[in-house]
Amino acid sequence: MTCSVKSQGNPMPLILYVNDTRNTLYQVDRHSVQELGSYLTGQAGMHRLHDILVQQQQRPLSIMVDLIEEEFRHDTLPHTRGRDRVRMLERHGRKMFRGTPFRHSHVIGRNKDGRRDDRILFSALTNPDTLSPLLGLLEETGVPLAGIYSLPMISARLLKPLQAHGNNILLITEQPDGGLRETLLRNKQIRFSRLAPIQESSPEQYCDLLNVEVHKTQRYLNTLRLLAPGEPVD
Repeated sequence: MTCSVKSQGNPMPLILYVNDTRNTLYQVDRHSVQELGSYLTGQAGMHRLHDILVQQQQRPLSIMVDLIEEEFRHDTLPHTRGRDRVRMLERHGRKMFRGTPFRHSHVIGRNKDGRRDDRILFSALTNPDTLSPLLGLLEETGVPLAGIYSLPMISARLLKPLQAHGNNILLITEQPDGGLRETLLRNKQIRFSRLAPIQESSPEQYCDLLNVEVHKTQRYLNTLRLLAPGEPVD
C-alpha cells in the first residue's frame, strides 16, 4: 500500500511490520502510510533491510509483530496495586514464559466472589529468535527503537471505526502472505488470538475454510472457558 506522504517538519516515524515470512517497512504520519520496502525473512532479506535502514538513521522505529508464535494465557493473582503489582506480574510472567524476554501482562478484571483476585492476561513471543536479529540490526544501523507492539493486542482500536458494539466480538482478518487472524474481544478487551495458516483457494473453498476455522476457534474458546457453549459471538 502506497499513499502520498509529506516530508515537512520532523522526520516521520517508521513501522516495521513483522510476520512469519517477511519484514515490511513503512513510514507513517497522521493521514498517510508509505511502504518503503518488503523483504523475505532470511539472510538476503536482512541484508536488503540493512541497506534501507542505514538511510533512516535517527528516525524512531516501532516493530509491529504478527506471528504464529505469540501465546496467550489467563491466570488469577491476589489483588495488588502499584509497585507490588508490577513486581508480581513480572515474576509470574517470567515463570510462565521462561524462554523469552518478550512478555506482556495486564489486568483484565477481578473475580466477583471470594477474595476478588485480579484476572490477568499474559502473552509472549515464545520464539525470541524471531526478533533478536532485527534488534541487532537496529543497533548496528543506529535506528532508535520506539517500541515493540503486538498486532492482536492493539486490535481493540479497530472496534470504533468498524462500529462493532457487541460484548463478544470475534475479529477476523486476512493477513499478508496468507493466514487468518482470529481475535476474541470481550467488552473491548482482548481475551485470545490465534493465527491460522490458510492455502490459496477459490472463493467458495475460502468461505468453507473460513467457516471451519471459526467453528474450530469457538470450540477451543469453549474448552478454555472463555466462551460458554451457545454464547453468542458477533
